[in-house]
Amino acid sequence: MQSLRIAMVAPCPFPASQGTQVFIGQLARALRKRGHRIHLVTYHYGDKNLTFQGPVHKAWRLPISHKLGSGPSPQKPFFDALLAIQLNRVVQRQRAHIIHAHNYEGALVGLAIRRLRKVPLVFHTHNTMTHELPSYSRTKFGLHIARWLGRLLDYQLPWRTDACIAITPEIATFVRKRGVAPDRIWTIPPAIEANQFEVGGKKASPKGKDAVPRLLYAGNLDNYQNFGLVLKSLREVVTHHPRCLLEVVTNSSPTRILHQVERMGLWERVHITQTTSFQVMRGLLEECDLALCPRISPYGFPIKLLNYLAAGKPVVICQGSANSIQHLVNGWVVRDDDAHEFATAIMSLLNDFGLRRRLSENARKTVRDEFTWDQWVPRYEEVYQKTLERWSWRK
Repeated sequence: MQSLRIAMVAPCPFPASQGTQVFIGQLARALRKRGHRIHLVTYHYGDKNLTFQGPVHKAWRLPISHKLGSGPSPQKPFFDALLAIQLNRVVQRQRAHIIHAHNYEGALVGLAIRRLRKVPLVFHTHNTMTHELPSYSRTKFGLHIARWLGRLLDYQLPWRTDACIAITPEIATFVRKRGVAPDRIWTIPPAIEANQFEVGGKKASPKGKDAVPRLLYAGNLDNYQNFGLVLKSLREVVTHHPRCLLEVVTNSSPTRILHQVERMGLWERVHITQTTSFQVMRGLLEECDLALCPRISPYGFPIKLLNYLAAGKPVVICQGSANSIQHLVNGWVVRDDDAHEFATAIMSLLNDFGLRRRLSENARKTVRDEFTWDQWVPRYEEVYQKTLERWSWRK
């Protein structure tokens, strides 16, 4: 395929250690290795401790407060307006062949420039607004507004783009039912640079009787992550494994869970590390016995899951988010929001080293077989080629 000039819209802080930003950065690198020229267009700020090699066009800076975390905020409409101005400049100056927009805000910005510059737009949807937007609401009135706005965006935005990339089959079905033609929908799961981990991470090995069982949750603490399920399960686990320790690695403020931890009497059994360092997260992940994924929505793909698998960690995961996880093959799948079953899975794995080792080996194999960039980048190129062909025919 010919080398393309792609304006990739990331309506978020960049670089940052959250799953979406890590995924976007790795996708840009993978496409560059194939000879394409990727121009990332992002918000004006990011994590100052992280670097990214490659063209990054940041929007104009606004002298107002901002956050690295996900979710809506009063500042974002202003950030998105400035993002649109920057995208217009990049598309014009770089003579972009195509706009690749991540998430709904990216698609809104991309639609404006698509019309202005007559450049096709590929919408990369990582979630659905109907299911995620209400999770950020803290009042009943806000919940009603979020539900209404989420449905409006889901019905009015995807079908207006030229192609739609969905990261799960459930999202693909969702956007098809809301008007996107089947021949414009592509299901492409996330991938991972598995070499970030030490040749699959440390291999599982038996521990002595005095060893402390270690569980790990890595990720933000927003409501859609369903972290409360982990604490409910841990309360049952410690009755049988009183020395069990939960490591929480997050870039979110831990204040939202500290009260719950104290109220449940788990203060000594939960250790929280607030960090944006991938190296810190990787080190703690490699030391743990089990990794936990309590998310229940099928309308998204937790990037943490790929990290868990690449590190060769046995995973306990809820059915709703168990993408490519087969029960007792490469993970332990439990019913959504069932704290007792989640706890039972944890205790069963802690008591069965042979099963942990088998799941660990199959986890690494899953990444090698299903989630490498070499496997999926040609699929992105196919999306671009088909989209450009349709666009040329329309013109």
